[in-house]
Amino acid sequence: MAKWPPQTNDVHDNPISLQLHFPVCHGLFEAYLQATTFMSLEVQLLYFQKWDEVCLQEVSNHRLKYLRLVDLAVFRIIAYDLDFPIALLPNHMQPATHKDHIGFFMVKQFEFSCSSNRIAPVPFMRLNGAIMIMVKYHVHIVIPGLPPTPDIDPKAVFCNNELSLRDIEVYGFDYDYTLAIYGQSLLFLVYRLATHVLIDKYKYPNEISKLTYDPSFAVRGLHYDVHKGLLMKLDAFHKVQMGTVYHGHCRVPDNEVNRLYEGLHIPIDDLNNFYGYGAHFQQLVDIFSLPEIALLSDVAQHFMQHDIEFDADYLFTDVKTAVEFVHTSGLMHQEVLKDMNKYVEKDDGLKQMLRRLKDAGKSIFLVTNSGYAYVSKGMQYLLGDNWREMFDIIITKADKPKFFKETSRPFRYYDVQNRARTWNFVTKLEKGNIYSEGNIDHFKRMTGWVGSKVLYFGDHVYSDLADPAIRHGWRTGAIIPELEHEIKVINSTPYKSNLVWLQALQTLIANMQDFQEDDPEAQRVVHAWKAERYQLRNSLKEMFNPRFGSIFRTHTNPTYFSRRLARFADIYTSSVTNLMHYTTKHTYYPQRAALPHELDPGAAFYNVDATLTETLSSLSVQTPSGLAAFS
Repeated sequence: MAKWPPQTNDVHDNPISLQLHFPVCHGLFEAYLQATTFMSLEVQLLYFQKWDEVCLQEVSNHRLKYLRLVDLAVFRIIAYDLDFPIALLPNHMQPATHKDHIGFFMVKQFEFSCSSNRIAPVPFMRLNGAIMIMVKYHVHIVIPGLPPTPDIDPKAVFCNNELSLRDIEVYGFDYDYTLAIYGQSLLFLVYRLATHVLIDKYKYPNEISKLTYDPSFAVRGLHYDVHKGLLMKLDAFHKVQMGTVYHGHCRVPDNEVNRLYEGLHIPIDDLNNFYGYGAHFQQLVDIFSLPEIALLSDVAQHFMQHDIEFDADYLFTDVKTAVEFVHTSGLMHQEVLKDMNKYVEKDDGLKQMLRRLKDAGKSIFLVTNSGYAYVSKGMQYLLGDNWREMFDIIITKADKPKFFKETSRPFRYYDVQNRARTWNFVTKLEKGNIYSEGNIDHFKRMTGWVGSKVLYFGDHVYSDLADPAIRHGWRTGAIIPELEHEIKVINSTPYKSNLVWLQALQTLIANMQDFQEDDPEAQRVVHAWKAERYQLRNSLKEMFNPRFGSIFRTHTNPTYFSRRLARFADIYTSSVTNLMHYTTKHTYYPQRAALPHELDPGAAFYNVDATLTETLSSLSVQTPSGLAAFS
């Protein structure tokens, strides 16, 4: 290994300095440096953040130096006393056809600036492809680092569709996993109780009582093939993500997945309907589905290991019914009420958030499928005995999504003293009363809360958000507690490094594919790049979940879950208390993502040759014919 960094004692007068600024911090920056026989090249690291590794190695007979750095943001090239200091090859030129370049840099964007007083900075420049730098003279390359870019705030509110809180007059909330956030202990409880239901009610083998819930097994948003008994993740285009298909605990080989589904595409007729249910596939979309997924897979694995024959349809139906029974029978609620501190995560910010909305003159309502007795105990724990004063309207046992789509089911009063629903005819909704059932049409007529002045929060993208957004014009907010884990991964240096290099590899492969047919060496290199790309994609996936990856993304595309979230939720965040980070007049703006045929927003494309020619001309340096030769 050569001594690093190399030392230099060269001193030159009147240096010309060109800086390339890379806005990729915490990322991998790959530089391929080829030293030729007629030049001297020095690379010096003067300053860095979070040093990762530097590797110099010989490749073939080209004496290619391979440099890997982390958190580099500026790459400076200084050329001294040159008639023609630097020439940039056009973006479409590739190393396979031009062997005399000495630098090949994969970058997302860069800009030129000059340290000399004789020239003003050159305008901002952005390129999507490869930049090759050819220098035939002595060059001194300095690589300083810049402070890392800020991490994504895991408690931020993220926007799919522009939303101004200034326009919101009414705030509505679900209860479970919206106002009340539960810890992992609740999922263990649901799993255990559903297991006993399978044994006691459906006469499943007593041995399954030894099964335990694995919180790392799955992520929500997965699809289950009811007939084949396969669990999988689909992207927004209904394609199966390879490596995410499981039968029990066993991953189904990719070639077998191709055979079973005659490819990777799942026809829309086989997929779920508007509410996540279909004839062949069902999407497991809320957090309560996580113990259901785990129990389903664990029991299937137990049956396979013990040679117990089973029908995948019946197993799915039994497990689903058992989990539903845990909720509807009150089994789960009874256990939670016995030890609220164990299951419910108390957040002091909840009361502050609701109080701030009231102080701002906003109306607040609650619509939940849970019963009043259970909700009231939870709210007393979270907000205090006077919790009902926070809400203008309280509706329990709403039976969503029926509440949002039926038009004739009337409201009923709930008698708190007698703990029973009454038969009185409800003609108006008033603060202080408790209601159950009902429907949104009656709700809108009795309250006058209609359209885009209402913002409703829930955790279930179908039951809570789909109908209010699509049918009734409410603004909607999704509560996704898993966001904090996902963003923690995204903020990590290994993730950023691998992602930047993955994007660079994909660009290299795309740009090289038309130049490799007649070049065996190029074919070997591209083949190696593809193998590394495959490894990087799986590595990134496993950082979120070892089997299924992120709930929001497959390797490249958004997941099916992410697509529905974007359609039904104007904003999303990990907790309703994150609203405290914003004023009640804040406007959330979505990021303008560029379509494939568009320029990236905020960037401009400039002609490389023209820009460099203008720079050299301002320095009274004659532009050589080399630029034209490489265009």
